[in-house]
Amino acid sequence: MVRAISFVLLFIVGISLCIALYIFMVPQRYLAFVIAAEPAMTLVILKPKGQKIVTFSLPGDTYIEGVGGYGKYSLSALWKLGTIDKRGGALVSESLSETLGAPITRYISGERGIDLFRWRNVGTFLTGQYTTNMTLPEFIGVVKRLSDSRPGEIEEIDLAKTTLFEKKILPDGTGILEVDLGRIDPIVRGAFENEEIRGEAKRIAVVNTTEIPGLGSGVAKTLSHIGTVVVSVSNSTEAIDRCVIEVSEEARKTKTVAFIHSYYHCEIKIEALSDRADIRVLVGKGYAARFEKLK
Repeated sequence: MVRAISFVLLFIVGISLCIALYIFMVPQRYLAFVIAAEPAMTLVILKPKGQKIVTFSLPGDTYIEGVGGYGKYSLSALWKLGTIDKRGGALVSESLSETLGAPITRYISGERGIDLFRWRNVGTFLTGQYTTNMTLPEFIGVVKRLSDSRPGEIEEIDLAKTTLFEKKILPDGTGILEVDLGRIDPIVRGAFENEEIRGEAKRIAVVNTTEIPGLGSGVAKTLSHIGTVVVSVSNSTEAIDRCVIEVSEEARKTKTVAFIHSYYHCEIKIEALSDRADIRVLVGKGYAARFEKLK
């Protein structure tokens, strides 16, 4: 009996140590995600330790262009449409990403906004009560990063109190808030920036190989917001299926290349480039698919 109890205690202690080590080892990296709630959604830009975390509050009735040919809808409506069309929150996260030029890759539902990222909610996450595409390590990483943050390390911006929106009236008399694309850069300047990437100061040439006009400019905007130096945007008639990063052997191991590879799912090719650009990003059909009209 004593031996059995001892075994159980040792097992519990062992599991606890494994969990503690797992939590300690979870990387704290750059992660941009949207928290869907009513009446407002929250966009969180989580950066590596030592950099300021930024949160944006967006009214749920903010109108933006939905990717995939959905047209203009409110954020709340896009979330519901994504659920109906079995796209989850990807419709909201991808549409916001393109509108703001932010590298948003994750979404999660939560009425408490950023306060849902507490240790006590890890169990809730594990039981699948959130609509999300976050992994457990990512969720724990966010909780750990927020728990470790010092006073003043989180900057909260209420976009409803800025000049980002233009008030319009729909034909049925409904008042809406539509994002003024020309006002985005002055308001969000620096908010999406990763200081590690900015410090590398890599020069980027973006080439759009698809038939979608302006796609290269959209990619360039996001790369500029993250901290790179975009030196050119051009088009090519030689279409490719998958995004390609052409880079020198020297720049291959930089955080800039790691980010582009991760976010755009690019293939990496070692090439000798001109002195003007350190990295060449060729945008292909794979990334363009999110903009194609629904059938």
